[in-house]
Amino acid sequence: MLTYIVRRLMISVLTLIIITAFVYGLVRAMPGSPLTAIIAGANEKTDKSISAQQYDRMKEQFGLNKHWTLGYVDWLSGVVRGDLQNSLTQPNTVSYLIRERFKATLLLTTTSLVLAYLLSIPLGLYSSARNGTVVERGTSITLYMLYSVPVFVAALYLQIFLHVKMGWLPLDRIVSSDYSELSTFGKTWDLFRHSLMPVLCFTYTSLAYYTRFIKANMQEVVQQDYIRTAKAKGVGPFKILTVHAFRNTMIPFVTLIGMTLPALLGGAIIIEKIYSWPGMGALFLEAISQRDYPLVMGLVLMFSSLTLLGQLLADVLYGVVDPRISYS
Repeated sequence: MLTYIVRRLMISVLTLIIITAFVYGLVRAMPGSPLTAIIAGANEKTDKSISAQQYDRMKEQFGLNKHWTLGYVDWLSGVVRGDLQNSLTQPNTVSYLIRERFKATLLLTTTSLVLAYLLSIPLGLYSSARNGTVVERGTSITLYMLYSVPVFVAALYLQIFLHVKMGWLPLDRIVSSDYSELSTFGKTWDLFRHSLMPVLCFTYTSLAYYTRFIKANMQEVVQQDYIRTAKAKGVGPFKILTVHAFRNTMIPFVTLIGMTLPALLGGAIIIEKIYSWPGMGALFLEAISQRDYPLVMGLVLMFSSLTLLGQLLADVLYGVVDPRISYS
C-alpha cells in the first residue's frame, strides 16, 4: 500500500506541473494584464498618463517583461519554497487570501456534502426497496426535475421568493452589517439565515444525483446470486438491503465521494457570485478579471491538488471497502 501511495504521489506531482504550466501559459496569453487596472486607477488619481518608462519599470517590477516560460519557472520555484508570491492587485499574499476565503467556501461545501449524503443514502435505499410504487415514481420524477434545473436559475428564484416576496431570508453576503454587535446566539442565527439559500443551491443537485446513483447501483446489485441466496436463507429484507446489497454499492460510491470536494469547490464560483459570498469561487473570478496571475495560479494549484488528492483518497478507500482489492 505504501509503495502504491508513493507512486501515485509522484504521478500527481508530475500531473500538477503539467496542469499549472498549461494554465500559466494560458493566462499570460489572455488579452490585458494586471497593469491595465493599476494604470487606470493611477490615471484617475493623478489625472496624468503613465509614461513609457514608468510602464516598462512596472512590467519589470511584476515580472511581466519575461517570457511566460521563465515566469512559470520563477513561480514554480516559489511554490517549492512554499511561497505563492504576492497578489498583484491586492495588498496581501496569495496564501493569506486563499486562507481567508477558504473558510467561507468550506462552510458551504461541508454543510452541503453532509446534507446530501444524509438525505441521499436513505432516499436511494428507499427508492430501490419500493421500486415501481407510486411514491417511488413520484420521488424519481421530483429528483429528475431538481437535477435538470440550472443552479443559477434556482439561486435567482430562491432570492425572488424567500427574500423579495416573503422577506424571510437576507438577499446576499455571509453576515449582516451589525454582526459584530450581536450576541453569540444572534451571530449563529444570522450566519444560518445568510447561509441557507446558498446551501440549498449546493445541496439539491448533489442530492438528486447521489440518490439516483445509489438507486441504480442497488438495482444492479440486488439481481446478484448472493442476494437470492441470502433471501433463500431467510435473511430479512431490511438486512439484505442495508448490509448485503448496500455494502457492495460502496465501491462506485467511493469514486463519487473522492471527486465530490473539488467539484463542489468548482461549482462554488456561480453560487458565490450570485449571493456575494466571500469564498474562493468569487476570489477566482476576481483574479481572472483583474489578470492577477499569482492569485489565479495559487487557486488553480489548490483546486488541482484537491482533485488529485480526492482521486488518491478514493483509490485508498477501495481497499477499505473491499478487502479483495490489493495494491501490491
